[in-house]
Amino acid sequence: MYNRISRDTESPIQEDKNHINRNAIAARDSTGSKSGAGDNNDQQEVSKMIQPSETHRLEIAQDVLSCLIALRSESIFYERKKVQPNAEIISLWKAERNSLFDLTRSLNCIDRDTIENVIATYGPSARALFDSGK
Repeated sequence: MYNRISRDTESPIQEDKNHINRNAIAARDSTGSKSGAGDNNDQQEVSKMIQPSETHRLEIAQDVLSCLIALRSESIFYERKKVQPNAEIISLWKAERNSLFDLTRSLNCIDRDTIENVIATYGPSARALFDSGK
């Protein structure tokens, strides 16, 4: 198991890579393939399997935007509960939330540039929000 503080053991990602490598080696050995070309193909196949897929990156982008949408919704909720809510700020937050909704709906696996742009642009804000525990 991975210990984030001391980093004594392998990370979950490294554990997965090692598990995949062991499985690929076991599968190759069980078929009796011992050639050098087979080893190279196995390594390429293993590397390909552990790369994040377009679908995975899409989910990350959607999660980032969902986090920010939730924050805006929460802010709107608490502002409305005030004795004298600020209608101007509520309107601003609603517009921001709606643009995040629109961006979320526009994402698809084919548009990799937009996905990466969303992650790069909004990811740090979502990470800071997540790390703050709010």
